[in-house]
Amino acid sequence: MTMNGSMIEVTEKEVSDNFDFCIQLVERGNTLKIVREQGGNVLMVPVPQYKEAFDLANNPPIPGIPGNLPVDPSEFVDPTATRNYVNDELSKMQTELES
Repeated sequence: MTMNGSMIEVTEKEVSDNFDFCIQLVERGNTLKIVREQGGNVLMVPVPQYKEAFDLANNPPIPGIPGNLPVDPSEFVDPTATRNYVNDELSKMQTELES
């Protein structure tokens, strides 16, 4: 196991032998770069818990926005913003994978 920038590099065997530990690392916000001999490298990345992070009390409605917007963030999807975010994140991941 080695550190490469902000990622932790592990071999495929290390992940196989220590899968539960690797999952715990990812759950704590770490990104793992799994270095494979064949098939290309892969990433294990945490997925944010938007429902837990969303708090309507701390994020009051914006004046002038219609009140019929969904309250649950998983029901409100901005396709353009989502596409831009995914493209940015994939670009960052590709840069780190190639380094």
